[in-house]
Amino acid sequence: MLRWGRSALAAAGLRPRPSLALGSSDADPTVNLHADPEAAIGYLAAEAAWTEAAVMNPLASEVDALAAGMLRKLPPDSAVPPERVGEYLVAVTLPPGAEYPVVSRTPAAAPESAPQLVLDLNTLFDTFATSTLQFGDVKLSPDGARVAHALDVGGAGSMHVYVKDLATGAYLDAAGWSQPPGAPPAPVTPDPISALEWDADSRGLIVVSDAGDAVGMVGVGRDRAPSSTHWFLSAPADSQLLSEPAHFDLGTTSRRSYLAAGLFGASSSCLWIARSSPGKPTPPEAFKLVREPVPSTKYFAAEWGADTEPDARLALIVSSPAWPNYAIVDAATDELLLPHDPSFAIEDADVVGNVAVVLGRELDSGLPGLRLLRLPPDAPLGSVPLAPSLPSELSSFVPGANWQPPRGTPSAPPSYRLVGDSPIHHESPVDVKLSGAGFGRIAASAVAPAVAATVERLAVPSSRDAGVSIPVTVVKPADAPNGPMPFLTFVYGAYGMSLPETYDERWLPMIERGVGLAYIHVRGGSELGPEWHARGAREYKANSISDYVDCLEHLQSTGLADPSRTGALALSAGAIVVANVILNAPHLLSAAVLDVPFVDVLGALDAHRGVAAARGLEAADLAEYGDPRSDAMLRKTIEAYCPHAQLLALWRHARDAGKADAGGANRPRLLVRAAVNDDRVLPASVAAFTALYRSTFPDAELAVEVEDDVGHFGDAGKMGVASIKAHELCSK
Repeated sequence: MLRWGRSALAAAGLRPRPSLALGSSDADPTVNLHADPEAAIGYLAAEAAWTEAAVMNPLASEVDALAAGMLRKLPPDSAVPPERVGEYLVAVTLPPGAEYPVVSRTPAAAPESAPQLVLDLNTLFDTFATSTLQFGDVKLSPDGARVAHALDVGGAGSMHVYVKDLATGAYLDAAGWSQPPGAPPAPVTPDPISALEWDADSRGLIVVSDAGDAVGMVGVGRDRAPSSTHWFLSAPADSQLLSEPAHFDLGTTSRRSYLAAGLFGASSSCLWIARSSPGKPTPPEAFKLVREPVPSTKYFAAEWGADTEPDARLALIVSSPAWPNYAIVDAATDELLLPHDPSFAIEDADVVGNVAVVLGRELDSGLPGLRLLRLPPDAPLGSVPLAPSLPSELSSFVPGANWQPPRGTPSAPPSYRLVGDSPIHHESPVDVKLSGAGFGRIAASAVAPAVAATVERLAVPSSRDAGVSIPVTVVKPADAPNGPMPFLTFVYGAYGMSLPETYDERWLPMIERGVGLAYIHVRGGSELGPEWHARGAREYKANSISDYVDCLEHLQSTGLADPSRTGALALSAGAIVVANVILNAPHLLSAAVLDVPFVDVLGALDAHRGVAAARGLEAADLAEYGDPRSDAMLRKTIEAYCPHAQLLALWRHARDAGKADAGGANRPRLLVRAAVNDDRVLPASVAAFTALYRSTFPDAELAVEVEDDVGHFGDAGKMGVASIKAHELCSK
């Protein structure tokens, strides 16, 4: 096993020698790094030591100044007022000097009273005596007396369930008894989980297994006896029900009239529903399959019916070949409540009182949109939904808490809360009127931009497909001079996830320094609906890369971006796109950051059914990229865009030619970041790419940073995140 000395390398100012890390295999010299994770981390540590000494230390003052500027742009706690949840107003605040937020609540009837602590993330770090915590689901019990949260302690990659009594502040064991204060609490079940939901009696939890292949129940103080997890729904790795890899997820409808367990595959799903009665436990046999699986059809649950109706009616949000952008139907009659709209893709739907509130995307622009529809008996079926205009200065909207009282209570809230923001506007409430005169009226607080900048939406024509245009959002300093300027571009384009255009204080100091931002929405995301995702996945993945290239060329050819000062930042699967530009069109970028980069697509897919399958990633990855083990043509397609496979071919060419590639000096300055506790993009994969890159292009400018205490999604706190991002930007 190889070992490198940080201090010796740093003192000597020597770059690590990738030849020490690479093995002798002609097929792939990085296989030894995958076989020996400690050696892989050792190589990354050596690279990071050189980066710290040779690159970062000379930039220390600039890093500190950038980090301080980021912290000054943190939004105030008052940006989003506390929201009603049950009998309480719940607030999320960031105390002065704290790294992590604090959740507290006050009685709605006495909002001036002292707040009660719900969760203090800072204290949890101290309690568990660890620098690595990852949070999953956080759920308040229906009676408001307890909070359950999923937590990964130490970055092991497994979530466990912890339950806290809010009256005493004590964590509970599986029998419902308080655990001793001061010591790290024990989870209520030893079984790792991936999702959780409270049962209606607030004394039991419904959970999904860590691998996503089973649903179970565990009691927390029912009969004051310990309870093991009772698994009652299961899905084999190759589900016979859906005929494709699948995983479970959980949810409740808006008034908790129904509990839902859905089994989701790449193209289809099925749904088990249980009626939920307030204060009563739900027996496992109450979960009934409400729809047999149909190819290429997915279902999600909602409830509807007038406020005063004691019995809720079940609605299904359906995506199918006929309704690719989703429609809403009555589950009992199949009557259309909200017809399919080919110009609008549903992303979130709720029923408040008896009004369907639907948040989604306008497919002609990719911008957020809203639909409101009164349901029977308040309006006849077939009514045309109202489409209120959302505030144009905001680019991202998510639903607020929007708590509703139990069914049968005639007290539906008069408005629906959205929380909106943009790259330069911090989060603020946007309220939609749902009753009386002015139905659909939008009330939003005016929020001044955090920096002086302009925001413009572009549509860049695709060079591959006639009639296709790629949406790009450009943020420019208000006082930017005419002519090309430095630009930082963002891209993702995978798993149907839209690239967020949200407020992020980390980038605002760059705008103040004269740098523009470009959010490039390539195919593979869902900015223009499900078809936009499909045309950037599987055999069409190359579209994501060509879309990004087209947009870079457009920004530079139109005089917006300076080619010598155009940078890129890509996270995880977004690195597939940016790494392809680094390897095949390096003239388009001058610098790039690959953050926990997913660059060995082929290797990851070939390794599935092993450790990756145990983490529940197989269904998502095979759905996104396909299975190269059973499709030779698809394997060739993936090899053509897989960055590791391309770099390996370049390394072999250099080896066979007897000399290193001389083009390294013309490639972008590159910073690669790895996380030791990453269970999605393993450090060995990042080490393999880095060693190959360093060996193939020895004269390229390459820097590496390794985070010892975080996983794939990071948990460094506001101070740590500011420092990390300042390092990334300064390294360019």
